[in-house]
Amino acid sequence: MVGIDKTTPESSVIKEVLPSPKLMDIIPRALDVDRGILDLFTVLAVASKENRIVAVGDLIGKLKEKQDGTSGPCQEVLYSLKRLIKGLSSPRKLVRVGYPLALCQILRQFSIIEGSDVLQMIEEYLDLSKAESSSEKSNMEIGIALAYSAVIQSDILLKDQTTILPLLQQLMSFKSDKSYVQHIWHQCLPLLIQKMVTHSGFETDIWPVLQKDLSLGWSDVTPERLQVLLICKQHLPDKIDKTFLKKNWSNKKIIGEKTYKQLLSVLQDSTRGHPIIHNVNKLLLQELPVELVGDFWREIGEILFHGELSKRRLGMFLLSELIKKPLNIEQLDMLLSKHICEMVFTDLKFTNKEQPSAQMVLDSLASLLDSSKDDHLHSAVVKCFTKSLDAEKNQTMELHTVLSAIIPHLTVKAAEELSQEIMNLIEGRQFYGSTFTSLSVRQWSINQLSLFFSHSAGQEDFRQCQASLLQYLFRHAFFVLSKSSSEIPHCHSEPVSFGEKLQKTCNLAFVKNFLKIITMKSDKNKKAYITKTVQQLFSYVESLVSNSDVVKPLKELNEETLQALHQIKQMLSQMHSIKTDQSESKNIYAFEILLTYLALQVFCDPQNCLDVIQDSLSCCEKSVKKRVKSSEDEPDWLDVLLDVLIAMMTHPSKLSRAIATSIFSAISDHITPLSLGLLTEILMKKTTDVANDEDFMFGDEEEGESEEEDVEMSEKGADDDEDEEEEEEDDDDDDEEEEEEDEDKDGNAAEANMEVDEDFRQKVKNALGDAADNTDDSEEELSDLSDSEMSKYDAALAAAFRSRNRTEIKKASNDKKQQLITLKIRLLDFIEVLIKQNHKAEIVTLLFRPLLELRDSSERNRIEMTLGEKAIRLYRQLYKTKVSPDTYSQITKEDLLDLMTHLIEFSRKAPSVGLIVDVSDGIYFLSKLLLNINSQSKKPETEKKIHKGLLEIFQPSLKGFLDNQGYQNFFCFYQNLIVKLPLKAARLLCCMVDKNMHQKLSAKQWKTFVTTTVPVIIKVLESSSAKPKFLDQVMCLFRNILTIDKGDNLQVIPTSVVPTLQTLKKSGPRSQHKTCNSLLQLLQRQGLQMKTPDVADTSSTTPQ
Repeated sequence: MVGIDKTTPESSVIKEVLPSPKLMDIIPRALDVDRGILDLFTVLAVASKENRIVAVGDLIGKLKEKQDGTSGPCQEVLYSLKRLIKGLSSPRKLVRVGYPLALCQILRQFSIIEGSDVLQMIEEYLDLSKAESSSEKSNMEIGIALAYSAVIQSDILLKDQTTILPLLQQLMSFKSDKSYVQHIWHQCLPLLIQKMVTHSGFETDIWPVLQKDLSLGWSDVTPERLQVLLICKQHLPDKIDKTFLKKNWSNKKIIGEKTYKQLLSVLQDSTRGHPIIHNVNKLLLQELPVELVGDFWREIGEILFHGELSKRRLGMFLLSELIKKPLNIEQLDMLLSKHICEMVFTDLKFTNKEQPSAQMVLDSLASLLDSSKDDHLHSAVVKCFTKSLDAEKNQTMELHTVLSAIIPHLTVKAAEELSQEIMNLIEGRQFYGSTFTSLSVRQWSINQLSLFFSHSAGQEDFRQCQASLLQYLFRHAFFVLSKSSSEIPHCHSEPVSFGEKLQKTCNLAFVKNFLKIITMKSDKNKKAYITKTVQQLFSYVESLVSNSDVVKPLKELNEETLQALHQIKQMLSQMHSIKTDQSESKNIYAFEILLTYLALQVFCDPQNCLDVIQDSLSCCEKSVKKRVKSSEDEPDWLDVLLDVLIAMMTHPSKLSRAIATSIFSAISDHITPLSLGLLTEILMKKTTDVANDEDFMFGDEEEGESEEEDVEMSEKGADDDEDEEEEEEDDDDDDEEEEEEDEDKDGNAAEANMEVDEDFRQKVKNALGDAADNTDDSEEELSDLSDSEMSKYDAALAAAFRSRNRTEIKKASNDKKQQLITLKIRLLDFIEVLIKQNHKAEIVTLLFRPLLELRDSSERNRIEMTLGEKAIRLYRQLYKTKVSPDTYSQITKEDLLDLMTHLIEFSRKAPSVGLIVDVSDGIYFLSKLLLNINSQSKKPETEKKIHKGLLEIFQPSLKGFLDNQGYQNFFCFYQNLIVKLPLKAARLLCCMVDKNMHQKLSAKQWKTFVTTTVPVIIKVLESSSAKPKFLDQVMCLFRNILTIDKGDNLQVIPTSVVPTLQTLKKSGPRSQHKTCNSLLQLLQRQGLQMKTPDVADTSSTTPQ
C-alpha cells in the first residue's frame, strides 16, 4: 500500500508534531511508586480474565486517588503509562491481553493525558533501532501495534487532531516480513477509520490520504487496500459510489463478472498469513449478494480447492461462511458437490488436528441446521455427504465425523430417513443409490446408529426413532429370522446373510445405546422418556418371543425361562395400572428398569438370571402391594433388592453396573442405617479376610473389559481393510469352514490349558534325581521302582507338590483380594449417590468411618491406591453436604461426640499429613452439625456447655501432642481447625483459661503464658481488621486472664490499651459495651502500673 514516500523515516512525521522529550525526565522509578499499584501489574500479566478486569478497575481507582487535585498527570499515572507501553513488547501471552486493556482504560479515564505525549512514549520505549535481534524487533513491532490499537480505541485522538495524520501514515506505510506481525498491524487501520469516520478530522486528515491510495484501483492491489475499500464502502457510501468504482476499479460493483479474476488474485495473496484468515475475506463475503453465490463459487471458491494447503484452508473458510447465507437447496448442492465433500473428508483425515479447516464447515452446517427446520434442506445436507462415500478410499471414519456433527441437529423426519438408509446399508441394500456388501462397512454402519442416541431427547417423535433403533439392534443381536413378516417391525427379508460377527456387533451396539438411555439424568421429563422407551422395548421383545415361527432366539429358551418372562410381563402390567404418589413412583420406576433389564438378560444368560428374576419379582410385589406403611422404618423388600444390586455390581458388563446404580439412585430415599450396613460391611472388609473365603468370587473382569474395548475398537477401526475373509459370507460352505476354524481354535485353547508347568516339572525331576526319565522317547519301557526306592522319593515329591499348591493358593488369594478391591470401587458409586441425594443426618454421619478407613488402608497398601483416591474424593464431598434440618432428630449429641472422639483417635494413627487434615475437616463439619442440632433441640444447652463438651474430647489428644507422645504430625490437625475456626478456637481458649488451669500450672508456666499471650491480645485489640465476634472472644479471654492473674504478671500492658478499649466501646456493637466496661473497671480496680512494653522482649517468645 502506498501512503507516504518510502524514503521518509517512519518516525520523522511524528517527530515534527511531538514536543521535546522532557516528559521522560519526570517519570518516577518503580521504587518511588506505591507498592499496591506495582502489584496490580503482576496481576495483569498472569491472572485470569475475571481477575484482570478487577485489577484494571483497582488500578484506575488508585490512580484517581493519586491524581486528585493535581494539575498535570501525576507521577503514578506517568509511571503506569511507561510500564504498560514498555511491557507491550513482552512475549508473554497474557501481557498482550492485560496491558492493552489497562492502557486503553487509563487513556479513556484520564482526559488530562495528551495524545502527543502517548505517541512520544511509544516512540521512545518501543524504538525498533534498539532491538538486538530479529525476535526482539518482532516483539517490539507487535507492541507498537497493540499500543496504537489502545490509543485508537481510547478516543484520545478525538481531542488532539494533530496526531491523527502521523498515526495514519505510520499504519499505511508499515511493512514486515512476519505475517503474524503484519496481521496485528492491519487491524489498526480499519479500526481507525471506523472510529474517526463521523469526526470532523476525518474529512481533513484521513480521507485525502485514503482517497489517494484507493484511486490506484487494481494496480498492484493488496488485500489491505481492498479491505480499506470495503470498509469505506460500508461507512462512506456517498464517497465510494458507482462513479468512483467505475473510474478507479473498472466496474460499478466490487464483485462482478469483470472482477472475479482480480478478486481471486487478491484472495490468494491474502493466504500469506496462513493459517490466519485475512479480514478482507470476511468483508468481501459481506458484500456478496445471494444471487451471485453460484458465480462467485465457480470462479473463485472451487479454484482455491485445487491449490496448496493455505489456499484450501481459505476455500474451507469461504465455504463455511457461504453456508450461513440463506441459500436454496440447488445452491447448497452446488457448494457441497462430490468433489468438495471428498476434499472435506481428505482434510479431516490428513490435516493437523489442532487446526482442521473442515471443522469450520461442520460448525457452519450445525448452525445452518439449527436455524432451519426445513426437512428437505436437512435431507439435502445429509445426501451431499453420504453420496460421496467411497469405501475403497477408506472414508468411513471421516463420514463418521461428519455424521456425528450433523445428526444431533437434524429434524425428526431427516433423522428417520438417514437411520433407514443406514439400516439398508447394514442389511446389504442400497445406501443412497450405492450398494456396499463389505463386512467392515456393514459393521461400521451398525456403530453409526449410536449417533442417533446423542440427539436431543426433548421430542416425542425422536423418542420413537430411538426406540425403533433399539428394537432393530435387539432383534439382530439375539434373534434369527425364519420367515419374513410385515406385522413385526424389522422382520423383513434380508438380501445378504447376517453372520455371527454382525450379530456380535449389534449386541455390543445395543448394550451401549441402551446404557445411554438408562443413564440419562433422571429429572421428571427424562424419567418419563426412559420409561416409555423401556416399555416399548419390552413390548417388542414380547412380540418376538410370541412369534416363534417368524424369529428364533440364538439361545434356546426353555419353559422355565418363558414362565419367568411371563411373570415379568404381569408384574409390569400391574405396576402400570397403579396410581402412585411421588415417593412410590420412584420405586416403580426402579423396578421397571430392573425387570426390563433382567428380561433382556434372559437372552444372554438364561440359566444364571432365573434366581435373580424370582428375587426381584418378590421384592417388587412386596413394594407394590404395600399400600399401608408398616411400623418398621425399612421396607421389608429393601434388603433383598440390595443383595440383587450388589450382585449386579460384580457383573463384568458395564450396562449391568450402570442399571444397578440407576436403580439404587431411585430407592436412595429408603436407605436406612440397617440397609446401609450391607454396603459398609463390604467396604470395611479387610482384604486379608477373603483369602480363605471360597464363596467370595465373581465374574471375570477381563471379559467385561474386552467387551468394552470391542465397542470402542469397532467404532474406530471399522474403516480398516479386512481383506477377502470378511467380505463374503453368503455360502454355506463358508459357514462350515468358520465353524471348523472355531473348533480348531477351541482345541488349541484346550491343549494350551493342559500344558505342563515347566517350573513344577523341573522340581519333580530334581526330587526324583537319577530315577527321573530324561528321555523324550515315550515308547521306551523303564524298569519299575521297588517299594524302598519309592519311599525314598516320597518326601521330596511331597515337598514339590506342596510348593506348587502354595503357589496356586497364593495366586487365588491375590485374585480374591483384587476382586474385593474392584467390588469396593464399584460400591462407592452407591455411596456417591447417597452423598448427592440422601442428606439425612444419620446416613451422613455413618459414612465418615468407612471412607476414612478405605483411604487409610490404601496408604498402607499400594494395590488399593485407586480405591483410596475415590474414597477420599467422596469423603471431601461428604463434609461439604448440607444435612437436612428435618433429620436432626435422627442423631443425638452423644453420638456426634463419640464419632468425633473416634476420628480424633483415628487421626493420631493416620500415616500421612494429608489424611490428618482431611480428618480435621471432618471434625469441623461435625462441630457445625453439633451446634445446629443443639439449636433446634427441644431443650438446647448453653453454648458454653457445648464448647466444654467439645473441649473434653480434644483435651486428651492435645495433651498427648504437647507432651510429644507419638503425635508427630498432629500440629496440622489443630492448625487446620484454627485457620477455619478462629472464632471457635478463641471460644475454646476462653473455656480453657480458668481457675482450674491456673492451679495446675506452676508460677513460671503461668507467667510464660501471660507474658506471651497478652501482647498478642493487645495487638488484636489495636487492629482494625478483626471481626466483631472474634474481637469479642479475645476480650473475654483478656478478662479471664485479668481476673485470674490479679495483676501479678501484667506490668507489660501498654498505657495505650485504655484509649483503645474506650474507642472500641464507642464504635463497637452493643454487645461489646459490657465487655469493654468490665475490662476498664478491672484495670482501674487493680491499679496496675502502665508502661510501654519492650517490643524486642515481647516478640521473642511464641505463644504456646
